[in-house]
Amino acid sequence: MKIKELIVVEGIHDLNKLKTVIDAEIIITHGLHLSDDVLLTIKENVMTRGVIVFTDPDTPGDLIRQKISEACPEVKHAHLKSKDARHKRKVGIEHASSDSILQALSNLYTLSDAKSDLTYGDLYELGLSGHPRSQELRNQIAEVYHLSDVNTKKLYARLCALGIQKAQLTQEVQLKKID
Repeated sequence: MKIKELIVVEGIHDLNKLKTVIDAEIIITHGLHLSDDVLLTIKENVMTRGVIVFTDPDTPGDLIRQKISEACPEVKHAHLKSKDARHKRKVGIEHASSDSILQALSNLYTLSDAKSDLTYGDLYELGLSGHPRSQELRNQIAEVYHLSDVNTKKLYARLCALGIQKAQLTQEVQLKKID
């Protein structure tokens, strides 16, 4: 699969894994410290051919994603679920199957300027927080929107960033509660 966008990953092992699955230009952040050179490369490419942020489904990966998004809100995001990127006790893109990587790259999203009307109270009201089945329901909703596994705070932030409205989320939750 050929991808025109520049892909940003955390390390050399991620790059090597992606090279076996796709044909694309890939740059490495070398962990949490984003150099000025890497950020400049991202900024130069975001408007011309696009940039995909594809970090590990863990806390450092989320922090890198956040730093890049703050510098360049126009980047696209690809997410792997941690269960699809796990090997023993390690989590990372380098451990994911080719199918999981291709699926993540086919479900890209960009943070939206659209304002969401969601509140934390809505998540509680819908059973996504503070209820016995909340974690399971959150993971199901995260799957609908192609997000990695999330806690309540991350789910709220990502749904708001995507511009998801309360009515839309309510409908998805009702469908999941029927299943």
